Amino acid sequence: MAAKPLRCRIGVHSWENRLNDDGESYLECRRCGTESEKIHLSDYGDQGGGSMG
Repeated sequence: MAAKPLRCRIGVHSWENRLNDDGESYLECRRCGTESEKIHLSDYGDQGGGSMG
């Protein structure tokens, strides 16, 4: 089995949008195949007001 590319080993993946069988989107690295869920600001309670006002 080949080693992960250096960029992936240090956490600099090349993310690409993908869809699963249920039509939900997720991210997958083009170089190493690592998968990650998409993160939306609304998941963290962002109301769009910003810190300046």
